[in-house]
Amino acid sequence: MNGLSKEELQEEYDILLKKYDELSTNLYRVNSKLKESEALKGHFISNVSNELINPFASILVLAENLQQMGEGQMQQAKAMASMIFDEAFHLDFQLKNIFAAAIIEAGTGGMRTGTVDLKHLFQKNVRFFEKAVSQKKLTVNLHFKGEKGGEDFSSFITDEEKLDLILKNLLDNAIKFSFENGQVSLNVTLENEMLTFTICNGGKGIPEDKKQLIYDRFRQLDERINSINNGNGLGLSIVSAYVGFLNGSITVAEETDRLTCFKVSVPQLESQDEWGDFDQFMVDDDEKF
Repeated sequence: MNGLSKEELQEEYDILLKKYDELSTNLYRVNSKLKESEALKGHFISNVSNELINPFASILVLAENLQQMGEGQMQQAKAMASMIFDEAFHLDFQLKNIFAAAIIEAGTGGMRTGTVDLKHLFQKNVRFFEKAVSQKKLTVNLHFKGEKGGEDFSSFITDEEKLDLILKNLLDNAIKFSFENGQVSLNVTLENEMLTFTICNGGKGIPEDKKQLIYDRFRQLDERINSINNGNGLGLSIVSAYVGFLNGSITVAEETDRLTCFKVSVPQLESQDEWGDFDQFMVDDDEKF
């Protein structure tokens, strides 16, 4: 038998058996990951259906009722208009995340850099969530600090669209998981061309064994369909991807008992996209005149 001794044959057999065991183990892990991925996608589709269909249906019903109102029903009309705004607000935010996730998945999202007024951007996003903050009776504390060496919060170069969605998702997350009557703090620092902001909220916190999973696409800490914390599980995965695009970093920590803080640091980009404002004037190469 190829001149091999019994001991050599046994040795080769043991090596092959070990490789077989390793392949079987790896195959089992891959299969488990695929099953988990399919389950998460199924849960995601169920959530997205609710997140999109329900607001659309509510808007249609409210708009129809609004059309049928007569004179002297101004108060009811205002209340319905407010509900339409709430549903449209929620729908707009969910669609932004879904489109962003699709672009990330397709690998077609390029950088569009320009000069950003950071104070305006952060203040605008705090106002964006005013109603959600009011409904939970929260207090949002926004602080800017660390201006040194002539650096100015109004002239930071980055991709504003990506930074905006990072901030929106982290604020939404902080508000969503805060206890009522609590506080959300947002501290912003700009030093040595490095933007750092920390968002902290008081809530149930993130279990230690879940911290490595929170950036997974479709993943939610509470994955029950009827969970009180609605959402589609895309927010933090988009935050992680966009922070990476901006050459930045993100960390999460429990600063104190039940105080969760996300810290994001992004450097100022080296060059400015001078053509970003002219995209609307570009035409298709196949356009015929």
